[in-house]
Order: sequence, then C-alpha cells, then structure tokens
Amino acid sequence: MQAGGAITLRQTAVRLVPGRGGTLAPLFHELLDGRAEDDPFLARHRAEAADRALLARLSRALGTGGPLDAAGPVRLHVNLGLATLGGEPFAAFAAACRRLGAAPGVEVPLLECCAAPESFQAARIGLGEWGLPVSVDAIGAPALALLEADVLVPCLDAALFKLSWSPALEALPLPDPARLVLCGADSEAALRWGLARGISRFQGRHADSILAAARMLSCPHAGGCALAQCRERASALAAGGRAACLDPARLDA
Repeated sequence: MQAGGAITLRQTAVRLVPGRGGTLAPLFHELLDGRAEDDPFLARHRAEAADRALLARLSRALGTGGPLDAAGPVRLHVNLGLATLGGEPFAAFAAACRRLGAAPGVEVPLLECCAAPESFQAARIGLGEWGLPVSVDAIGAPALALLEADVLVPCLDAALFKLSWSPALEALPLPDPARLVLCGADSEAALRWGLARGISRFQGRHADSILAAARMLSCPHAGGCALAQCRERASALAAGGRAACLDPARLDA
C-alpha cells in the first residue's frame, strides 16, 4: 500500500502450504500507513519526503529484533516510489541490509509503473543487483487488463502482483495466479474466491485472524487474551500497542 502519512501498522501476507488440509504460513510483513491520503496523486506528491523518513527509521531498526527490523525472521515489505529507489538513502539502506543478510521486498504502486515503465524497469534491475524482490502494488479491477498491455511489459518480471479484492473481479479473467497476492482479503468469501482460482497468497484482516488463532493455540499465555487483541498486537509497531503481550517474539515469528 502506497501512502502519504506515517507508518503505523504492519500486516502479514500468508501463503497456503499444500498438503493435507492446507495450512497458512507467513509470507511477508508489510508496513502500512494508518492515515493514508484519500487522493492518490496527493499521496504521490508527498511520498518522497515520507520515503526518506521511512528509510531512516528502518535503518535505525536494522538488527534490533523489533517489528521494523528488515533482518527479522519474516521478510519485510516496504512501499517506496521510483524516485526514492535511485537515491543515495536507499542505496545506503540496501547496503546495510546486505551486510546483515537481509533482503526486504519493495512494492511500487501500479500508478507509478504506468507513468514511468522505463524507470520501473531500471529500478527492478537495480533491486535485483541488491538481491531485493520487487512487487507491483495496488492493482484494482479496472487496471487488471493493463497487466497484459504493452506499456507494462517491463513490469511482467516483478516477483509478485498485488491484486486488490473487490466483487468486480469475479467477472474478469486473471493473469497467472502463481504470482498474485490477493490483498484486502478481509472475509472468508474473498479467500474462497481466490482459492477457487488458484491463488495461494493472501493479505487482509481475515488472514490476520487465522494467524492470531494459530498463535493462541500454542501460546502459554493465551488464556488472558482475545483473538482481536492478539491480531491487533501483531499489527502494532509501537511498544505501547504490544505492551500487554507476554510473548512479543511470537508476534513476529
């Protein structure tokens, strides 16, 4: 999710692991903006300053073991603009990640990919040299056809495509589901729709609830917690939002 305000939340994307019954395993943690701009063009205008602040915060967190640590046990995904990816602050952050063996993912919104496909291609190649995967974010139903358009040929080498769930998707053909993440999967119906179409990667509040339930099954302190409390504590970045958890390491595992 590309946004213009402060990074305040973390959400976990999951992958369905094949096998008897199937289980959901964490795929990556994404940093989200709890105060996103309503106007995506205004958010894009403010994004470069927000990106610099985010990179500074992530650099300070490297190796600390906290929820913003890009070297944590689950890959961290960050949303950055194309202008940021060619700058020195990002190069310094990527070099620090390489020294620690971390490989955070980078998400670029479809809007920027459409506006500057050559810049996206250059950024993708540069990220590949750092060993960092790149994903195309914020693909809604109206834009789905663009994945097949010539203007987005440079985007077809992205590691993942993040498809925003809406009922309007039901009537549309899907590209290769092997690289799709169904975002906004906030209900069981969204997961069922995706699974029926071969999608195995999901992100949303329903997936968060499933992960919280799995944590509580194995947590010795779960008797004093509600499912919603465990889910919200896992999404919190500030210490205050996690203070009541007696096993905070479990939230990041």
